[in-house]
Amino acid sequence: MDRSTGVRILAAIEGLAPGFNEIDAATMEITDEGERREFRKTLGDAIGLVAYELTMKVVRQYPDLDPDGDRYRRKV
Repeated sequence: MDRSTGVRILAAIEGLAPGFNEIDAATMEITDEGERREFRKTLGDAIGLVAYELTMKVVRQYPDLDPDGDRYRRKV
């Protein structure tokens, strides 16, 4: 992929955050504990795939686009 495509992908991933946050808040309203847990696990899996796996595919090619940048590297 070229750099501009990587930038677009990362911007789109960042744009998903409000939707994921809304789903997170809505799942907290599920009164059945088992059902709530199931929904939250699925949400976590989805966030992991999108926010981590796709981001890392871009960052591996363009490390300077890492959204965590130096903040992450200092923690490791």
